[in-house]
Amino acid sequence: MALRARLFALILVPLAFAACEHAAPGSVQVPTDAGPFSATLPRRLTFSVLNDRTPSVSGGSIVYARQGTAYADLSYSPKGREACLAFLPVDGGTIERLFCPHSLLSPADTFVNTWFEPSLSPDGTRLAFTWQRGPHVSPLGISDADLVVTPADRPTATPDVRVVVNYAEAGYIPRRATHAGRITWLDGGRLRFLATWEYIFKVRGGGADRVTDTLFVPLALQDLDVATGVITDVPGGDSVIAYAPAPSGHVWVVREPHPD
Repeated sequence: MALRARLFALILVPLAFAACEHAAPGSVQVPTDAGPFSATLPRRLTFSVLNDRTPSVSGGSIVYARQGTAYADLSYSPKGREACLAFLPVDGGTIERLFCPHSLLSPADTFVNTWFEPSLSPDGTRLAFTWQRGPHVSPLGISDADLVVTPADRPTATPDVRVVVNYAEAGYIPRRATHAGRITWLDGGRLRFLATWEYIFKVRGGGADRVTDTLFVPLALQDLDVATGVITDVPGGDSVIAYAPAPSGHVWVVREPHPD
């Protein structure tokens, strides 16, 4: 038994030295970018447990609204209800840049600031998005929702353009659009978007504990001249709920049906 124990100890000693020689003392191996989970289309590009939404693609980048994670360590945060803007490579991978509205705020600001519907300019130098702001104490309290244009590398800078979307739908009980949705660049100086109504309502059922929900309902198609800040209606763009550019330079639209 003693001989077997001595032989076993002699075997273990070289193995222990070999195990210690796989890297130099104190070195750190940086993991490589794993990329998307699968190359099969369609494929999932983000794995956040919160809400990733309103992505757009320009050149080699995807930019989208990423909810909440940057605020976990801020005592004045409305606890994950705000949204930042994140940039990904078009094929997926690690987030390249993340910009959040909290850098504009002071600890005394308890408003919910949400950035969404981002769109990069064709040359990648400017970023357009919707900035919604309101008190977090009430789900019905929205102070303002602006369409803004900023430098793509400094969304927290003073906006180059900050305009209010204000479209009133004709009708007996007109709906009023206050948000810019599906923002796209026609060229370096013009934006196209859906003037969108934020419809806030109580979900049926549940008695006094009914929850509040929100729908964003497009009402019309509009353009913004970035240089002047002037918003105009696209001819024939009333009641448009979806659109896409046509190869001819015109635009394809889907309209909301209205009863006669």
